[in-house]
Amino acid sequence: MTFSATALFSAHGQLVLPDAITIEKPSNAVAAGAAAFSGAWLGAWGSELPTALIVEQIHSNDMAMVMYAWGDLPMDAIKADWSRQAGSVSNGKLRLISEYSQIDFTLEPDGAMQGRYQGASDRKDAWPAFVVLHRVPFTNVLSLRETVRKTFPIWQEVRIPVHSQVGPTKGKTLWLQTTVFHQSIPGKHPVVIVNHGSTGPGIVPASFVFRGGNDVEFFRSLGYVVVAPMRKGRGQSEGPNVEEDSSIPVTNTLESAIEDLHAVVDYVSRQSDMDPARIVLAGASRGGLLSVAYAGRYPTNIVGVINFSGGWFGEGHPSQDFNFEAFRNAGRDARIPMLWLYADHDSVYSLKFDEREFSAFRDAGGRGEFVEFRDIPGEGHYLSQWVDRWQDKVQEYLAQRLNAGR
Repeated sequence: MTFSATALFSAHGQLVLPDAITIEKPSNAVAAGAAAFSGAWLGAWGSELPTALIVEQIHSNDMAMVMYAWGDLPMDAIKADWSRQAGSVSNGKLRLISEYSQIDFTLEPDGAMQGRYQGASDRKDAWPAFVVLHRVPFTNVLSLRETVRKTFPIWQEVRIPVHSQVGPTKGKTLWLQTTVFHQSIPGKHPVVIVNHGSTGPGIVPASFVFRGGNDVEFFRSLGYVVVAPMRKGRGQSEGPNVEEDSSIPVTNTLESAIEDLHAVVDYVSRQSDMDPARIVLAGASRGGLLSVAYAGRYPTNIVGVINFSGGWFGEGHPSQDFNFEAFRNAGRDARIPMLWLYADHDSVYSLKFDEREFSAFRDAGGRGEFVEFRDIPGEGHYLSQWVDRWQDKVQEYLAQRLNAGR
């Protein structure tokens, strides 16, 4: 019997706009760098929350008037609405400040606008949100309203079959819930598969559906299709939550995750808009170790691995040595250089522990670069969401890997 992935639905974002929108052309007294912000821009924070930024006026004193709209995000109890507020333009940056937040927008060389949201000062431990906005072309205000108001797809959800050969699910075919963020431009695109971590000690409900966040939006901004799968027993994926079952041998928990990921790689290789010769794996925590381990098991299937804060068990856990074993095994067989990114004051791993993990991988023959970050406020284990810290390093790595091929 042949099974193929099935599409379930696409998520859409609906924006609410005011009745009156006016975009005034900046006068000659406004510097060209500031005038470039004028116009309408569209995107989605973290690839989930749709937003429109309409810069209606820019004055010669570097003050700007903007209309800012956002869509619904039920998971975070956010309802669609809009507001008008004043902003400032200086040093190539449009800044909006409120009682609760600060948002900075910066124009990129490719014409897009990158946005960074940071909560109020009493929430410095929370990572900033990230968005890439693209200019909305229009001929008049009416056409602008219709373009921005219409519903637009954010992501598509599919179910991918995995024919299990591991542990308690051996011999069964299960369906994995998977979110796909497509590109709007036709053709085959490089792909990043983003792998989630564990539930932790009751921190994350097994039913929570991981769709990525700032990292997904960043990869999409570079032209990648992003795929975010849920492994067995997580989200709405079928089967038991194998990884959290202490009665199952530790080795089998990783093997189960590898076969899930392999099913997703197989799915990606057969899609018309995804290039099977340009598949990159990324993941945080268990998703990071899984990405590295997969590259050791299937060394010719992918061209890159980005490991954020990776490991299977936390430092001090009775099974912590499994991390070294798994990384050592991957180092023996993996062929591609990888990028390992870790931060200090990580409650799961210390940097000294991380360095030992990388040494185990490297001493077994693994290749890659280990990068430490020491300026992340709050919980360092959430490094993957601090795009502004690692984006240059990751962009450089991705360019090298896609140019090198397999």
